[in-house]
Amino acid sequence: MNDIIFSGSTFIDIHGQQLLNLVDQQHDHTAYDLVGFDGAVQLVDYRRHTPRHIDNRPARLTIRMTETAVLQLILKETKTIRPRHRLWVTTGDKNTRPDSDHLFMQIAPLGPNQYAYLALCRNVTH
Repeated sequence: MNDIIFSGSTFIDIHGQQLLNLVDQQHDHTAYDLVGFDGAVQLVDYRRHTPRHIDNRPARLTIRMTETAVLQLILKETKTIRPRHRLWVTTGDKNTRPDSDHLFMQIAPLGPNQYAYLALCRNVTH
């Protein structure tokens, strides 16, 4: 069974396209694996203008755990201009943290003192 962890309008904040590995591209969506999470986190974007415009704009985000234990981040169009939440994806050292309270966070090692971060945060610019 698919368990929904979160659903709502969210600002998408991905720090670099190198954090996404293209997995599948269809006429209605593009799917990526997040670097560092070994296929355990997948982003599926159903919005127009993908893949070049994947971040720095709001989306209707659904986070769910699939039957195969993959954390799936599903992005769809939203009319919300200033969402209350922010999806933050970046890399950094062990001291890297979101600049606001996070509701959900996963960290994966990339190498010596280098980590991949995925967090759902309260949007401080709201």
